[in-house]
Amino acid sequence: MSQTPESPISDPPTAGSSGTSTPRTRHACDSCYRRKIRCDGGTLPCDWCRHHNASCTFNRVQGGRKRRQAGSIKLRKKNIIRRMERIEQILTANFERPEAANHDPPPAGTTVLSDSPIDAVGQIFLSYYQLGDINVFHGVPLLSQDGQRWIGFRYEDSDPGKRQVPLWHNQQTPVPSGSPLRAGIQALPDRSIVEAYLTFYKTSDFANHLPLVDPVLFALTIEEAYSPTLTDSRRTSLIKAYIHAFLAVCALTDGQKEGLIPALDVKVDDVAEQLTADLFGARASTEAADTLMILVFYQFSCGNIHSADLTLSLASRILFMLGAHLYPGKAIDEIPEERQDLETRTTLHRRDLFWICYTLDMEITFRTGRPPIMTNTSCDLTFPAYYQRQISPGFTGVSRLPGDLRLSIIKSQAYEKLYSPHSLNNSDADILRDIRGLDDMLETWRLSLPAECRPTLTFSDDTKCSPKDFSPKNISPFLLRLEYHHCMTTIHQASSRCKNWTHNRTIDEGLTSSMELALESSRSLLSYLNSMGRPAFLPKLFWVVLFYPISASLILFSNILLNPSSPSAACDLRQLGECVEYVQKNFDSNVGLSESNWSHMKHVRRAAEEVFRLAQKAIAQGTQLESQAEGLEKDLERILVG
Repeated sequence: MSQTPESPISDPPTAGSSGTSTPRTRHACDSCYRRKIRCDGGTLPCDWCRHHNASCTFNRVQGGRKRRQAGSIKLRKKNIIRRMERIEQILTANFERPEAANHDPPPAGTTVLSDSPIDAVGQIFLSYYQLGDINVFHGVPLLSQDGQRWIGFRYEDSDPGKRQVPLWHNQQTPVPSGSPLRAGIQALPDRSIVEAYLTFYKTSDFANHLPLVDPVLFALTIEEAYSPTLTDSRRTSLIKAYIHAFLAVCALTDGQKEGLIPALDVKVDDVAEQLTADLFGARASTEAADTLMILVFYQFSCGNIHSADLTLSLASRILFMLGAHLYPGKAIDEIPEERQDLETRTTLHRRDLFWICYTLDMEITFRTGRPPIMTNTSCDLTFPAYYQRQISPGFTGVSRLPGDLRLSIIKSQAYEKLYSPHSLNNSDADILRDIRGLDDMLETWRLSLPAECRPTLTFSDDTKCSPKDFSPKNISPFLLRLEYHHCMTTIHQASSRCKNWTHNRTIDEGLTSSMELALESSRSLLSYLNSMGRPAFLPKLFWVVLFYPISASLILFSNILLNPSSPSAACDLRQLGECVEYVQKNFDSNVGLSESNWSHMKHVRRAAEEVFRLAQKAIAQGTQLESQAEGLEKDLERILVG
């Protein structure tokens, strides 16, 4: 039978083609197709139809067009994937080019760290993209030296090694041990000055919010310090350090400005740096614990996080030696203050010091990523009786202790479950389960707060704040809101370590929602700070608060780098600009800083400006590349359709 053009049998290769042309596809006849058997298709009828006397027809509708359409879709997907890879390569090249042009190669002998499991600790992950040199421990940004060079930071000093610290860490040059200042502080000030400071402390809110000393016990220490019978040199050094540390921390308040306490001849911002050495040989005592905890708070308030961390480790060991990590018992805890003897006052005061130490330990852990000194398994975390009363509904008295102990415990569990070394091996499901559990704990804590000081879930530019929200008496709610938003970011930022973003739809949705919550919390934190202008109490808290806008800004900056064309990028860029204004306003208000501190403040301002500039550049490049990609896609579609 002669073949016709309509025959499904492929034409033989034409002369001169050498059999290299692609033959048309041989289709099975209707009978073989229904039975799913091989059809020889060489002749009509086929072999099976000829042996079974069946009609060999080709009447069914062919699926060739549909298969060609499927092939086109597959081709389009492959081209889109290639296009995205090209975009990523272009972005990478654009960000690497300034570094290659502006920075010299490392000198010979310089060690280059390679990737290792240890490197995963403290890295920032966004949608499992590891942004290596923007080193973030659970949402806490630390720009490493290489990372600062990567985004274009420049230094005016000749020693770049000095900048291997986070931007919110203050830089303070220690006073040499043989300096005239150190010799001068060996003498105690006049007793009337010390007693005036103690009177001011007892009548201020400072004593309740931060019970670093017990007024009754400290009065006995003053008596001993000015007694001629004090001859033990080690005891003398301890008591002098105790009194000078107390004067230094009281000077952080506005008492001198308001004339409530006399001014000191010695610069208090240099005193604390010199006193710690005298305490290393001190025996475990309440005075030693008081002195160290006062120094920790002073250093923390001045932004000297590294010094505060080291001093805190010594203070915690002394508190352990004194048994302050153990609950003294309900019988002692509930004794009214007016009926407490010296032994009871000492025991309960040590317990207060333990809780202050625990709170600062968890705060430093959240800011540095270092493991906590005090673990929950090593301490009795039974709350004091007065604290149980002040967290009860309807409490109207003055709150005692800084921050909120329940929030500190949540921070401790967040580190243990999400960021401790053993947690880095958790599966995606374990990470998401722990995130949900911690999120529930954080929400339960938030709802337990009184409505007037309860942080809102989000804070936008439309949220109204009254002037009393930023009065000096509302420092605790102000700081609690910042802690809440940062804690929310910290918890949900851990989802970025998950590897499975595509295999499971449920996990994918959970990861997406966690990342959105982390970003939204950072936006809310910046909106809250930008809405308040410059409160009267902020200059004294600048180094404490500075951590929060920098942390939130780098989270948004990292997201802009990953998604420069997203709808939220422009809004995030605006908030980065407002962060620059915030730093500038407080830069202008921090008068009286030492020369080294002022220099570091200038560096913080330049860093904020540089982050904003680079975010602008990333968005502009992303918009340009997106336009080019859309043009390529349209051209590709026209080619495929044609």
